[in-house]
Amino acid sequence: MEGKGVVAPYSTIKDWVLQCYFDGCRDLALREGRSHAEVLGYVTYQFENSFETPAENVMCWLAQLVLSGGWNPDAEAYMRQQIASQLDIHGVERLLSCTSIEDGEIMRNDLSLLKFI
Repeated sequence: MEGKGVVAPYSTIKDWVLQCYFDGCRDLALREGRSHAEVLGYVTYQFENSFETPAENVMCWLAQLVLSGGWNPDAEAYMRQQIASQLDIHGVERLLSCTSIEDGEIMRNDLSLLKFI
């Protein structure tokens, strides 16, 4: 894993994902009649290869997982696999060490509530 560097705040990544989800619901679901699964796929695609650090990727996957609401089992399984893979490769403590103390606490809580740790 790279050095500490600059990691986007968790709240910022959640805002970006929420805005993208909002746009997808408005433009794809309501205007075009597409499914929730397609909206989730749209959000995933928008953030593909967007972040430089594993911590940011986990933040993005966590935000997407929460917004998915578990309503699409395939999407939930995919997002959970992405998060679990990053945790296996880098470890929770190493990932959280790249974030601010506050973000680390919030992420740890989210990871715990979602039964990753």
